[in-house]
Amino acid sequence: MLSKTLKSVGDIAQTYRGFILDQYGVLHNGKEALPGGPECVSYLLDQGKKIVVLSNSSRRASVTAQRL
Repeated sequence: MLSKTLKSVGDIAQTYRGFILDQYGVLHNGKEALPGGPECVSYLLDQGKKIVVLSNSSRRASVTAQRL
């Protein structure tokens, strides 16, 4: 099996219809967006991809969505 290092999600975006992204530690650190996070989400949405954001936060979904 060959392994390939990906430089960005764009390297595989056309292969999949949707993506599951972890909220904390991938999109933000709890206080601010991580570098590339907002751009990645925008890119995927522009490509017509479905996005699911996962979180193990104990806060309600409405509170978590506002913080995003």
